[in-house]
Amino acid sequence: MNNAQNKHYEAMVVINPDLTEEECDELLTSLHQNIENAGGRVLSSARWRKRRLAYPIKKFNEGYYGIFEFLTNKSLLSEFDYLLRYNSNILRYLIIGVDERKRIKANNRGSREKKMKEDVAV
Repeated sequence: MNNAQNKHYEAMVVINPDLTEEECDELLTSLHQNIENAGGRVLSSARWRKRRLAYPIKKFNEGYYGIFEFLTNKSLLSEFDYLLRYNSNILRYLIIGVDERKRIKANNRGSREKKMKEDVAV
């Protein structure tokens, strides 16, 4: 695969809390292998400890969090999305483009600065 076509993505998954830490690590390893077998590349990865969720997801109040950054092209991204969607141990997931994340932060910062200017003008 041509690296010029690869885009930078970040994924966060909430994993079933009934799994052991070893099973959770195996699940994340298999996700990484799927990315790499499809021609992508995992840049970084982390598994957070079991955490309490803000609200129940699929009747669970806790879950493990996995977060990783990877490079892949858009066509392989849809396959990865399918893999996450139909994995029964993944309670919830989100994949975003890293450039999109920076754009959102910039928009939030701009709206805060605008609000501060409006407050000062009043």
